Amino acid sequence: MDRQFMNPGIYVSQDGGNTWDKVNKQLGNYDKIIDAKPDPYNPNVIWAAGWGSGWHVAYLNGYQGGYLAK
Repeated sequence: MDRQFMNPGIYVSQDGGNTWDKVNKQLGNYDKIIDAKPDPYNPNVIWAAGWGSGWHVAYLNGYQGGYLAK
């Protein structure tokens, strides 16, 4: 297993799996993420469900507009 994946969390590849970026650096309890889904309205937002801690949001591509912004 590649050592970069030994650190739990959410990783996203935007080049067909050649490189991976961790996108949950600001989430609490990132090691307890049980589900992740892309936002159906904003391709720069990923939602993650944490065990016992509710839903969290991660932003891609340097996006800073918030999840309600279009």
